[in-house]
Amino acid sequence: MNENLIYIAKISSSHGLKGELKVFTFLNEPTSIINFKTLFDANGKEIFTIEKVRMFKKNIVIVNVLNISNKDRAEKLLGKKIYIDKKELKKINENEYYYNDLVKLKVEDEEGNFIGTIVNVYDFGAGNVIEIKKHSKSETFMLPFDKSFFPKVMLGKKIIVSLPVE
Repeated sequence: MNENLIYIAKISSSHGLKGELKVFTFLNEPTSIINFKTLFDANGKEIFTIEKVRMFKKNIVIVNVLNISNKDRAEKLLGKKIYIDKKELKKINENEYYYNDLVKLKVEDEEGNFIGTIVNVYDFGAGNVIEIKKHSKSETFMLPFDKSFFPKVMLGKKIIVSLPVE
């Protein structure tokens, strides 16, 4: 998969008879999916263009797609993951990070000792949580992503510093 592609949504089901799709998004503003110029599949192939979008519930939107006007054609897209090019992301403030920038960062303590690698970032509703795979073990553990646990994030060096956890 192309390193510049970012997974932003997944087609969950068709909606109605006119080819609409229900799309589960990972975007803060789900309807903003329409603002991306090009949507790709995991191989970097352009998949479709969204003509209209409306909210359905929480992170699910209903979209009308260019050249899809019936349920049969829409159902061929079920389960498809939707990606965008990283270049389309808006600039963020200092000390803000996109999840995909944190995944695969090395986690070190303040002395530079390797602890593990970030494997995922979650938002369960009460703040972001980072999942870390321990060095030389298959087990993982999770910590809240805030300054009290991670005082330094060095994206350029691909390192995040974690304070000791008792």
